[in-house]
This record gives sequence, C-alpha cells and structure tokens, in this order.
Amino acid sequence: MFDTLTIIKALSDENRLRLLMALRGKELCVCTLTELLDLAASTTSKHLSILKQARLIESVKDGKFVYYRLTQKDSPSYPLVAPALDWLETALANSPQVQTDAAMLNEIIEKSEEARPEYANASACHKLYRHVPGIHAIGDFGDDGVAKRKPPRQVRGA
Repeated sequence: MFDTLTIIKALSDENRLRLLMALRGKELCVCTLTELLDLAASTTSKHLSILKQARLIESVKDGKFVYYRLTQKDSPSYPLVAPALDWLETALANSPQVQTDAAMLNEIIEKSEEARPEYANASACHKLYRHVPGIHAIGDFGDDGVAKRKPPRQVRGA
C-alpha cells in the first residue's frame, strides 16, 4: 500500500507530470529539465527526488553529471510503476501542455547544440540529453510555432 500511495502522491503535481512526459524516450539532465519547467534548480531537483522516491524515474551518473530517465523494463520496480506510466502516457499524450513542452524541449536541445557545437558528441550536461535505446524519442511536433517560450522570470530588485 505504501508504494501505491507514494506513486499517487508523486503524480499529484503538474510539474512532476510534465517531467515524466518529458522523459519519455530520453535521458535528460537537470539543467534541461529546469529550463523546460522554468523553475529554480532546487525546485526541479526536489520534484525529481519525489519521482525517484516513487520509483517512477531512475538516475544515471555520467562523470559529474546526472541524467534522469523513466524506470526501465529491466528494473525490479518496473512491474509496480508500469501501469501508472502507461496510464499517464495514454491520458496526457494529446495534452496541449505536453505538446508545448515537447516542442520547447526540442528548441532547448537544438539551441544548445547550435550554441555549443564543440559539445555535440560530448557526454556532458552540454549535450543535455541521451537517447534511450529501444524507446522512441518524444514526438516531433514540427516548427509550426505552437510552443512559445515564456519570457524569463523577473528577478526582484534587478
């Protein structure tokens, strides 16, 4: 029962749902997820911690960088979380927010690779993501301009 309640609590926040949907098919670093959600890094890390505690995601350390991904099929906790992840995929796949996030995520990744081509093959935060073998990448929603980045947050006193 504890595991079920932990999963339900983890799914009770919109930002955590957005994180789970963004992680479909990719491993993403915290910096990418933070930019996607437009939250403070500490807030994003807290959300990731809650998802990891519920075993909905896993982390992979690569040097000094940590990448997050959905729990894989070979994980001992997969049978417990698979129904929740499948339900989430079905329920939110056509959500306008999820589609906007997918387009924004593609923009973030493209922008980073264009700005830092020397890191194109690097396995570091500048790479921002790693493709998870055997899983399709997040749907490409094209360059139709649907996703517009929110303007940067205003810093008080600036």
